[in-house]
Amino acid sequence: AKLGARVTDPPCGHGEAENHRCGGTIRGITARLDYIQEMGFDCVWITPVVKQFEGETSSGTASMGYWAYDLYKIDESFGTPEDLKELIGKLHARNMCIVYDFVANHMGPIHNEDMVKKMVPFNETRYFNQLFRGNMSFNDYVAKASDWPPPAQAMWSQSGAQCTQGMDCSCYKCQEKEEEEEEDLGS
Repeated sequence: AKLGARVTDPPCGHGEAENHRCGGTIRGITARLDYIQEMGFDCVWITPVVKQFEGETSSGTASMGYWAYDLYKIDESFGTPEDLKELIGKLHARNMCIVYDFVANHMGPIHNEDMVKKMVPFNETRYFNQLFRGNMSFNDYVAKASDWPPPAQAMWSQSGAQCTQGMDCSCYKCQEKEEEEEEDLGS
């Protein structure tokens, strides 16, 4: 692979269905530390590499690292605990640091109570945001397809961080700012 190229194991496919879990690995970062350091970086910030939701939902896929399902395991698509320890050791040997991204405000996706039961360690519905739930069952609440915020998932699908299936990926908008600018232009 050329210097700076994405290193994946196994290699990524080219069809949309093959690319749901396509991306770099911990070993790929380790293999590129010379390149990273030569660019002048003294720290590496990695996506959350905890065990992710597997599969596809109406909210999309979990290839980005932000849909944790087991906070105590490393997702195999990113590597192994040994890979992470090796990366950290090699960074420290170079006087470099690591920022390990960790999402503390949500896990997911959550589309029913059975999905929650599979999460580790937060495997009960009481651990999740249920704003405006009222007297709905948990399953009815999380089936809600409109309104903001998305049920039980803090910020996600329409936040711009990840696009819901079937939506344009430029879904992040500062609505109030855009409306103010339109008013300014019109007056």
